[in-house]
Amino acid sequence: MEEAIDRVKEIDNYDELYLKMLSEPALVNYNYREQTMADLSKWLYSIFDADIDKARRIPVHGKMAVYNDAYTKRVRRDEKLRNNVITFTIGRLIVKANGLIRKVRDYLK
Repeated sequence: MEEAIDRVKEIDNYDELYLKMLSEPALVNYNYREQTMADLSKWLYSIFDADIDKARRIPVHGKMAVYNDAYTKRVRRDEKLRNNVITFTIGRLIVKANGLIRKVRDYLK
């Protein structure tokens, strides 16, 4: 720690050393930014170009798994209700149509 303090004092006392230190690049790897952007781009393309079945991440533990199960059950229940409502509505329309047909037959007799 003493060496670091002595180095800071030395740089603080000599303007030329301070200016030389400031003129040096902040990063040792000059291509750091470009490499990071290339890695990020590669990673994002791997996500968006993946097959949808392989790309899905389905939780198997914890709160997200509980939420996913509840959501799946809710969607299935809603689909059943929707199908039941459609079936029920079609059934009622058929009953009404049969009633109208009977009335027309009775009227025409």
